[in-house]
Amino acid sequence: MWKIKRSLCFVTVCMIVTVFCFSCNDDNILTTVTNLPSKPGYPPIFMKQMTWGLTGDKQVSVISNSDSANFIPQRSREYVYEGLSDIYYKLQHDTLFIYTPTIAPVPQYFRTPYKVIQIKLSNPEAIDLFVNHEYKKKGLTKIGPE
Repeated sequence: MWKIKRSLCFVTVCMIVTVFCFSCNDDNILTTVTNLPSKPGYPPIFMKQMTWGLTGDKQVSVISNSDSANFIPQRSREYVYEGLSDIYYKLQHDTLFIYTPTIAPVPQYFRTPYKVIQIKLSNPEAIDLFVNHEYKKKGLTKIGPE
């Protein structure tokens, strides 16, 4: 009986060490970068999202002038949205509409040819957009993987 308990303890410790090593691996990071159309005289605009963690439970989305997939969000240069909530956008004429459950502070050093309007979504509104990909029917695009 003692040998079985000892073996189970050893297997459990090995599994914990494996999970810890796996969660620290950079291969767990999923980054998407989408380029928006820009205008002459302005830097390009990118919608970026990075998800990481053992279960993909950490996420940050940014609107940026940089296309780097390896990024650390800079609040003075980017719109930064932290958390697992989906964020949607629509580009219409000279306006970029952002649909989000949390409003990001306007970055001081962000350059864009568009007027950026953030529209705060209530929880029921966010769920309605998510269910059955309703956001697509409304002409919105989701930041990050589909």
